[in-house]
Amino acid sequence: MDASLLTADYLHQSGKYARILINQSREAPAIFKYNNKYYLITSGTSGWAPNAAKFAYANSVLGPWVLANNPCVGTNSNITFGGQSTFVLPVQGQPGKFIFMADKWVSSNLPHSTYIWLPLSASSYQVTITWHSVWDLSLLNQATGVIKENNLNPEEFSMSQNYPNPFNPVTKIRYSVPYLMTHGDASVRLEVFDILGRRIAVLVNEKQQPGNYEVTFDGNRFAGGVYIYVLRSGDNVIARKMIFLK
Repeated sequence: MDASLLTADYLHQSGKYARILINQSREAPAIFKYNNKYYLITSGTSGWAPNAAKFAYANSVLGPWVLANNPCVGTNSNITFGGQSTFVLPVQGQPGKFIFMADKWVSSNLPHSTYIWLPLSASSYQVTITWHSVWDLSLLNQATGVIKENNLNPEEFSMSQNYPNPFNPVTKIRYSVPYLMTHGDASVRLEVFDILGRRIAVLVNEKQQPGNYEVTFDGNRFAGGVYIYVLRSGDNVIARKMIFLK
């Protein structure tokens, strides 16, 4: 795959270009920018057959690019929900919120080929595209909020039981990131899984300073039942159950 710098009028190639994602067999690039970093969603080269997407990130369009994991979460996430990346549209007034667009090709019946539009969220070095069979723009306003409660330096890595529990449809999760563990910012990931072990949401995936944090989880678009939320940072892992009554 090549990335080329265009002329000032955007009509021609300037002659300056770079080979990117060499020997990775990627195609269907969809690029966007967030917090002064470029993100690129691509597909594998499997012809008509859908495959797992991957995202990459870089400080410049010309690279170097770092290839990361599959950003898709939910039903058929291992085949990009049956589609292939085409474009990422920024949502005006919603920093870090985008709409992921994909083509869904039906090789046996081309007139029945359709499109996929899904909410995409970005944070430091992470992209998440979550499957929804039905959604609208109000979903973007329900994004999980992460609040640093104070500037205290906790003594241990910990996570409290969500409150309220059981809940309907909103609950809060509190956790602590100690200075002694990080000596600076720590990579923190907080995920929610259903009872079958399928990841349904990524609430936090970023570097955080030592402190106490509170996250709001809105289960409005999920079925009632038992869920597991897991907090990870380095070798530290904490998991707890919560019950959604709907």
